[in-house]
Amino acid sequence: MDIPFVFVEIFGDKRKLIVENFEIEKFNLILKFKNFDSDEDVKDFIGKKLFVLSNNDLKLGKNEYLIGDLLDCKVIFQNKFFGKLIDVIQLESNDVYVLLSENNTELLLPAVKDFIDEIDVAAKIITLKKNPSEIF
Repeated sequence: MDIPFVFVEIFGDKRKLIVENFEIEKFNLILKFKNFDSDEDVKDFIGKKLFVLSNNDLKLGKNEYLIGDLLDCKVIFQNKFFGKLIDVIQLESNDVYVLLSENNTELLLPAVKDFIDEIDVAAKIITLKKNPSEIF
């Protein structure tokens, strides 16, 4: 993944910050901004929301997705609607997709290749590898 810049909201305005370097440590993204060289320089950013434009502006790796792009994806198996992705739970071992089934039941789907055949964020479709009755 490549993150060239982010926006931070300060006093209602969004300010563009150039990302010099970043690390992913468990579920934390640690960013180093250009011209901000000390803890004191970035203290006003603590607790602030960071924004990116979209995955079109980020260079995501294969099988990397923004959570916002996954939300509301239809989940299908053999061209039959099974449910809709309503949330993503980020765990240490893998993400878990929260699905809302046709009968309004929440189901948890491990986001692993054993269960997921394909994700097409442009079409908003996640295709399952296995019959949902085998998973749930």
